[in-house]
Amino acid sequence: MKNFKKLLTALIYAIALNPVFAQTPSQFNYQAVLRNAEGAPIANQVTSVKVEILQGSPTGTVVFNETHSVTTSNLGLINLQIGSLENGLGNIEWGTSSHFVRISVNDVEFGTSQLLSVPYAMHAKTFDGDMQGREIENIADPTSNQSAASKAYVDVLKNRIDAMEELLLTHFGITDIEGNNYPVVKIGNQYWMAENLKTLAYNDGEAIPLIEFDLDYNPNPAGYRIYDNIESNKDLYGVLYNWQVVETEKICPIGWHVPSFDEFYELIDFVGGVSVAGGKLKSKAMVPNAHPRWESPNTGATNEFGFAALPGGVVYSSTDTNDLYFDGQGYRGQYWTTRVYNEYNSYLIEFTYDSQSVPSTILSSKNVGRSIRCIKD
Repeated sequence: MKNFKKLLTALIYAIALNPVFAQTPSQFNYQAVLRNAEGAPIANQVTSVKVEILQGSPTGTVVFNETHSVTTSNLGLINLQIGSLENGLGNIEWGTSSHFVRISVNDVEFGTSQLLSVPYAMHAKTFDGDMQGREIENIADPTSNQSAASKAYVDVLKNRIDAMEELLLTHFGITDIEGNNYPVVKIGNQYWMAENLKTLAYNDGEAIPLIEFDLDYNPNPAGYRIYDNIESNKDLYGVLYNWQVVETEKICPIGWHVPSFDEFYELIDFVGGVSVAGGKLKSKAMVPNAHPRWESPNTGATNEFGFAALPGGVVYSSTDTNDLYFDGQGYRGQYWTTRVYNEYNSYLIEFTYDSQSVPSTILSSKNVGRSIRCIKD
């Protein structure tokens, strides 16, 4: 119990209305990672998680509680749906005051956090729209519970929130389920990871299998390889995944996804089009610089937008001998998109060491391991 109390990393990652319910929503999601006193994940253990919702303040009246018995994943991850065991979330008067959630694990209290989205979303579902006897006031500068806001006022708030989001993302980056942190760049209206993905687990904590990458047309299971099976390549160039990993829609951190073909081309068009995008988006690092780097001549590379495309290479196996081949590190970087051509092939974006352009259309076997860059939802 002491180990649980020592370290708990917890995040309410999605306070969202459950689409199954036609009436007032009755659940929202909670996700946490449990670690022991040494910082290691507490894996594959049954834990008791008590959830309490308090009204008015962090020490206010308990208006809802339930206790879940959950088993941690091999990464210490727990997932639960608040409201799935006990009725009553829909009876809370969300619109009258603020509400807080208090979490205890194995009877040890860990802390209390304010709920920001649920009160407004649920109250909006239950409010009958009767404004009789209520006066709307101060629409330019709302100050009380009966105030409303003009669109101009809301637009100012949205711009401030957008600016804060950009500041946080571009200064602190985004972290995956394993704790790998990636720098983020904003290019046009898109937020991109500025490094190749390197996680060995999906965003729900499930491990991604290490596989052989059989080029036969039988679809491979989802899996990965690290170039040349050298562990240091994982941090330098990222991990090589087959398209079946992309298909799970769980490889990027929550709130991020593998880009579509159109999203990649929005990026390419923004930086100047296919004839120059390869140079403008490639990392400038080149032999004899330290890894990660491109081979010479790294044609046209300026990295003026900070995307820093890297030549992670590819991995596949021979259809004749089933030998595993790693090819192209330093010479080409191939990135998966979500666009499908047919049962066996999907589209990708390629950068090469000897060109500043990006080929307009490339498709290839889903059974080849390639790099991934995530884009924000």
